[in-house]
Amino acid sequence: MGILKFLSFILILSTLFNINNLVYGGNFTVLNAFWGLVDNPFEVGPGDKNVPLTLTLQYFGSTTVTSLHATLILPKEFTDTNGEGYVKAQINNISPNSIFFLTFKINIDQRAKLGTYILPLELKWNTTIVRFYSENTEVKIELKGKVELNFEASQNYLIPGQINPIKLIVRNDGSGDAYDISINVNLPPQITLLNKLN
Repeated sequence: MGILKFLSFILILSTLFNINNLVYGGNFTVLNAFWGLVDNPFEVGPGDKNVPLTLTLQYFGSTTVTSLHATLILPKEFTDTNGEGYVKAQINNISPNSIFFLTFKINIDQRAKLGTYILPLELKWNTTIVRFYSENTEVKIELKGKVELNFEASQNYLIPGQINPIKLIVRNDGSGDAYDISINVNLPPQITLLNKLN
């Protein structure tokens, strides 16, 4: 009878404290993913190297996370800065219900296509009570490309005392689309802009 009670006690502990330490979802939610840093988001395109990808996550657990290790599995179009097919990040001391950020450095292949990519994210963490939790989720990122505008005037000289019609040629040499372009011209006081035609 004593052995049976001991086995029952072990079974209860296994249920309460999750000895296998596998969490199948619900502790972390990915709120957002963007290229750049928290205070400086920007667009990237094929061929860019060592660019930051930042994830915004929220932790819904009931105990403080003492350390979190995140591994983002990359498609063939992306690598880490050493050419590996995954990137890692770490953060410490996450309070329940708090929002935090993870930043990864990524190389983008020159042949990568613009569009949406779904990346697996593996999370492993310790809390103040239990160690070696794990959870898998997904991250959706957008590769929209960069806009690189170049401006060229139809002529690079002006004839004094005459009206000089100038055509400004705008060319997008980037990999992304440009929308709603607005151009402001700053001229020296001896030159007057009569009108601007689209």
